Amino acid sequence: MVVGCGDDHGVAPRPVPMQQKCIDFGEFLHLTGRLETPGSARRAVQNGNFVYVADGLFGLHVVDVGDPATPMILKTVATNGAALDVLAVDSLLYVATASAGVEIYDLVDAKGPLFVGGVATPGQVLGMAVKDTLLFIADDALGLQVINARVPSSPAIIGGENTPGQAQDVVVSGDHAFVSDLVLGFRSISISNPSAPFLLDTLAIPGQPGGLAIDGSTVYVASGSEGVQVVDVSQPDTPIIVGNVPMPGGTRDVDTSENRVYAADRFLGVQVVDITEPQNPSLLMSFDTSGEAIGVNVFGDLLYVSNPGVGFGGSVDVVDVSNPDPVPILSTEDTPGPAQGAFLVGEALYVCDGVSGVQVFDVSNAEAPRVAANIPLAGARHLAAHGGLAYVAMDVDGVGMIDVSDPFTPTVLPAVFPPAERVAAQDSLVYLARGAAGLSVFRVGPAKDPELFLNVESPFAGRAHDVVASTSHAFVAWGNAGLRVIDPTGMQVVGISATSGVARGIALADHYLLVAVGSAGLEIFDVQSPTAPVHITRVDTPGFASFVFARGQLAYVADGSGGVHAVGIGDPATATLVGSFGASSTVLGVTADEFFMYAVDRDDGLFITRAQCEGN
Repeated sequence: MVVGCGDDHGVAPRPVPMQQKCIDFGEFLHLTGRLETPGSARRAVQNGNFVYVADGLFGLHVVDVGDPATPMILKTVATNGAALDVLAVDSLLYVATASAGVEIYDLVDAKGPLFVGGVATPGQVLGMAVKDTLLFIADDALGLQVINARVPSSPAIIGGENTPGQAQDVVVSGDHAFVSDLVLGFRSISISNPSAPFLLDTLAIPGQPGGLAIDGSTVYVASGSEGVQVVDVSQPDTPIIVGNVPMPGGTRDVDTSENRVYAADRFLGVQVVDITEPQNPSLLMSFDTSGEAIGVNVFGDLLYVSNPGVGFGGSVDVVDVSNPDPVPILSTEDTPGPAQGAFLVGEALYVCDGVSGVQVFDVSNAEAPRVAANIPLAGARHLAAHGGLAYVAMDVDGVGMIDVSDPFTPTVLPAVFPPAERVAAQDSLVYLARGAAGLSVFRVGPAKDPELFLNVESPFAGRAHDVVASTSHAFVAWGNAGLRVIDPTGMQVVGISATSGVARGIALADHYLLVAVGSAGLEIFDVQSPTAPVHITRVDTPGFASFVFARGQLAYVADGSGGVHAVGIGDPATATLVGSFGASSTVLGVTADEFFMYAVDRDDGLFITRAQCEGN
């Protein structure tokens, strides 16, 4: 049986104190479903059992979320202009369009919104808020517009406050409207007389003010490169900034619920902020999304994240926030270089560290791991062990060989293999996934130097990224060329299968093959007949899946900035995303035993959490 970075098959279970139990990742914030749209998803809001998606040139979609894991478009309504925003209030739906102003729909039949009226605005509607029968519009260069919608079939503009900049969004509280302005910052406006609103004060906001969310007397401002600004509006005549949370991705939108702010941080997904004390907000976690996150809306226990995509082909991610806290971390350990892979030998955890080599941690106490040894193999990126030997794939210096018969005192042996991205070992064969150089197989033995046994060249545009071996075949994740099955005895490729994305990581679970396929997530193949892999299913993940580790009825997917996802594979045909562990930067490797999960983050080293319970 193969033991790779993240594989501990054949290792006796270690004693664990009774209080150390597994957990259910699904009890914490996690992705639960995804809807792909034909246009550029700009905003998604829930009303009752349905979600309404403003999808740019493709208009308005009515989505059934009876099962949040499998949202389905039931109907599409053509709008007179590109749908940029949508707001649901009671039985009415307000849709902002690029060129036609605001359209109003009656939701007496929630599955079939009925157009009842509309009003053109002098600018372009970018944000909306409702108070009673009044609709307040952030109308880009034309500032704030006030619309009387008491009679939805004949809405009319009754007043406005022309801001000199570019109004992006608006929220309302009592007799005041608060407008974010891309040029002028934050504007407090009196609406005590809606037909004659007037400016009270302007507050400079760093960055590029965009989406707004209000909670009591506090307004949260998405401010682009400056993250989220916290504005106290208890004195509307003199709003002040009382806190801020820097964010690296370019914050476009915010929403609040239960002492949390959810920020659409564009290139880096959703950032979750604890606002228990609004004046001292703190970043809890990052959650990667399927595209460029520009819109967030919370409804009950669900968060909808709008990702417009590039050109056409957007998506809406559905995130379970019933418990908005991240999976708790037991301990962390920084590593000198970029952590890229991890595997267990008993109570020893080997972390491929890139710069300094392989760090060996004693994890007999997962809450207080300690460095037991360092193996100076510079550029270490992946490791596989078999029969008391370990093979370390390095960036430049080939594959190193280590005696790990005593895992806490490993001994480096002469390195005689060429460079590889990842490595696997089975019986007397060592398999090297060598990127553009293809697959190399070496025969090893106790009394002789390793000898080259087989070379398989990479197909056009393919790179051998990862390899796993059974007693009879090797399976290679070959990048854009998909999956290849190798018979080392016959010294040839005997099976080929395309994958939905870039095949980057691979693992065996009984007679099923798990393939991490980049932005397409995780794919599962039945390889009971190795020469004819049969595609079983695919599980979406929000990030870029590059590594997968299988243990029992679970698979752990290292998903880059998307963190780690636990996938239930008890029935591979209905494999389900159980829950997620959020990343600090980019998770490249993961392994687990019955009680603990070990994730390695390129920039932040080792994270140890409790493992996902099997059967959940």
